[in-house]
Amino acid sequence: MKVLKLGSSGVQSERLQPGALVAHEIAGEKLRIALGEHVEMRARLLWPSAGMIPAVQKWLSDAQPDVLYMIIPTFWFGYESVPLRLERRFGRFGKRLATTGLRAADNPKLAYNPAFRAGRRLAHALIGGETHFAPDYVVTEIGRLLRSVLTEHEQLLVVVHGPQGWNAYHSSKRANRRAEERRLFVDARLRQLCGELHVPYFGTDLPMNERGIQIETTGDGLHAAEQSQEFLGEKDFRYLHQAICAHRASLDVAARATS
Repeated sequence: MKVLKLGSSGVQSERLQPGALVAHEIAGEKLRIALGEHVEMRARLLWPSAGMIPAVQKWLSDAQPDVLYMIIPTFWFGYESVPLRLERRFGRFGKRLATTGLRAADNPKLAYNPAFRAGRRLAHALIGGETHFAPDYVVTEIGRLLRSVLTEHEQLLVVVHGPQGWNAYHSSKRANRRAEERRLFVDARLRQLCGELHVPYFGTDLPMNERGIQIETTGDGLHAAEQSQEFLGEKDFRYLHQAICAHRASLDVAARATS
């Protein structure tokens, strides 16, 4: 069985210690044991830009998976970025400042520094931030992607992991409440959409941090660390195993009905 996982930058191992397993590798091994068959699970970074649909169609054409597992990160519409606000409010000058800030945030030597993170919190409190994408946009684009995939790949099992929230992104309670309101909106809309399309959907009314689940992060406070990969891999395994078993059971029922 081939599984293609699409998710946030958490699918990448570059931020982890050498040799550390990423969640999809852990989930793939657990699936292999549970299903008693060879499982090949790959992961790609999903970003809802204009080129998302053709990129995903190409990945599907290249990988020929049996299962497409899509994770919708809260980060897309939940995290309020100071560099993005500067870029959108101050034009060319703001773009230069934003580029400098984003490069710094992508540099582990700076991003993992407590002083840098404190400065980021202060900047957010003083300047504010803006999200990468609006909730409505995310729902619309994921809907377009799902319809495109289901039309072109009728035999493919598509599974959607809704935005479940990790740790509180911001030091401001007000900003965290805004992020949670957006998450609930996207979760409800995607749950409805997947129901209409008969796509298995896994979401939650409460974010992880309000369920007593704390995701340990790397030094930048945004990416899951090594000790959290096992938890995330186990969660991916549970969702995939449930969806795969239900899908196979429905195929068996349909086969018996026509025999």
